[in-house]
Amino acid sequence: AVPLTVDYLYLLVVIYVSLTAACILSYNILGMNFFDALNHAFTTVSTGGYSTHDASFGHFDNLALEATATIFMFSAAIPFILYVHLLQKGRFEFFKDEQFKGFLFIAIWASIIISISLILLPEKFSFTHLIPIIFSVVSVMTTTGYVVVDYQNWGLLALGIFFFLTYFGGCAGSTAGGLKIFRLLILFRVIALQLKKLIYPKGVFSVCFNNKNVKIDQVMSIMAFFFLYVLTNVVVAILLSFTGVDFLTALSGAATAVANVGPGLGDTIGPSGNFAPLSDFAKWTLSVGMLAGRLEILTILLLFVPHVWRN
Repeated sequence: AVPLTVDYLYLLVVIYVSLTAACILSYNILGMNFFDALNHAFTTVSTGGYSTHDASFGHFDNLALEATATIFMFSAAIPFILYVHLLQKGRFEFFKDEQFKGFLFIAIWASIIISISLILLPEKFSFTHLIPIIFSVVSVMTTTGYVVVDYQNWGLLALGIFFFLTYFGGCAGSTAGGLKIFRLLILFRVIALQLKKLIYPKGVFSVCFNNKNVKIDQVMSIMAFFFLYVLTNVVVAILLSFTGVDFLTALSGAATAVANVGPGLGDTIGPSGNFAPLSDFAKWTLSVGMLAGRLEILTILLLFVPHVWRN
């Protein structure tokens, strides 16, 4: 845990404002008018994804802008403590941080696999496809939700990858939502630990993260959150299915709402669609799902515990 000192909070503000200012300037230089640059920079660094155009970021049809947005989305979805260490101590510790490495690893391999799947499709593949591929992967994974192309046309493999990326999210200590990479890494290590215990029943093992032992109560907290996260997705998906939407729309709608991504999958809420055609009940359900996901579920559940009210 990082102590919330005045200096630390001040540096966080400086870092956030600096990233936003750099993003505004970059967008403006590369062709956006100031109004669009201002709005899109605000929603890039916050990984919010709101656009001033119905076609989202695809409205600009500019590879240089897409590459720049990818860099800033990625920059906003990594732990801000790494920037603080860089400013305070002059230490570039990005590649020592397991969250950063895990996030980068997933983004790179997802982009590579989708690129290979596109090469195998009958349509002619061009290297100009690489930027939209990387942009789309980073946009979904960081929970920004910008769209430049309808990636549903890239085949079932790409569709499946984007569905799972919706759940992953960015890093803890960033502006991104989702499950967070550190939780996924620890969960995988817990699974590996259980397998080791089956092989070596008398062995003594521990779960480590960033060269530190993870306490059992932290592991339990992560497992509880993961269960609640999945349960929330299931409940939201079931409620959406009652409104008459198809299975893919219900499942991806729940995933994108709870993870705060934006676009889902399917003809209605996919990258080239929107949520306008959904019923009022569906929109209320998705709104509750978005709030629960952004507040990380447990905070919402506390509101229903009478003991908390009395104290």
